Amino acid sequence: PSRAARSSLPPAPRAGRRLRRIRPAMSFAASLAQRVSAKKQETKEREKEGQKWLEHEATLVDAAVELFKRRCVRAAENMQCSLSVSFEVLTRDVPRFPTYSVKDGSYLVDSWGDVEPASWYYARRGAAEPFTHGLPIQFAELLEGMMPQFLEKVGTLGFQVCTREQGTWKVRVTWKMPENMQQRQQQQQNGTRSN
Repeated sequence: PSRAARSSLPPAPRAGRRLRRIRPAMSFAASLAQRVSAKKQETKEREKEGQKWLEHEATLVDAAVELFKRRCVRAAENMQCSLSVSFEVLTRDVPRFPTYSVKDGSYLVDSWGDVEPASWYYARRGAAEPFTHGLPIQFAELLEGMMPQFLEKVGTLGFQVCTREQGTWKVRVTWKMPENMQQRQQQQQNGTRSN
């Protein structure tokens, strides 16, 4: 072989040295399959992290529902048959509920309670992309994600009406008025009409 060809060949083994087997390089397609597998594993790990938020969120919503029920009891004790309460205001009294601070006019989550912000991110925005620490998260987005569960649970309590007031965090419920109060109210309305 020519001098150029000899320089590209590996050196001949010295006496007494064993030859190493050179593994064939992984094919390009095999490396792609390996990448897909690794990405699937990363996504599964992120989904598992997101599950932590969903479990924590369920306990937070349950606590908010209990506070809501207490407010309903107080209203009933004051002889009222309806109540309108802001979900956001209720959450202020829920232990370990995420809190916010105002930065440049935006209400941003600043404390997450018992979970990491990545948990919320993967549960609400998906696990396909990694979470960037320090990413600002709007408190309104956090609340909006919880409203459907809150309304669903409040809706199972047997109210005549259970609605969210459009454009607000307020939830309005009504319950049946006792018959003796209904009769008095009808008599008052009839007396007012005849005057």
